[in-house]
Amino acid sequence: MQALRPDSRICYWRDSSGREVDFVIGDGRGKAHAVECKWDPRSFDPAGLAVFRGFYPAGSNFLVCPSIPHSYKKRCKGLEVMVCDPAGLARHEEMLGAVGEKR
Repeated sequence: MQALRPDSRICYWRDSSGREVDFVIGDGRGKAHAVECKWDPRSFDPAGLAVFRGFYPAGSNFLVCPSIPHSYKKRCKGLEVMVCDPAGLARHEEMLGAVGEKR
């Protein structure tokens, strides 16, 4: 992840109940892009992402899975999630175009 955005601050998020988001990338303009990583998209539980979006509503949501044949969007718990492989994440213009909060 850091290799894709060497100038971005990449963090993770976890609440006191243990719900988490694997990676969070700020864009320096008030958006927090959330990235969850799963081997199989069927194992994705959106509970952590839903709580995270309650605190940080602005930004895109990604589910990165290495074995999917093509990217697609899905809705989970009222959230739109882009499901893609790592190369798809790298190609996503909104995620990698203007994101660049300097460390």
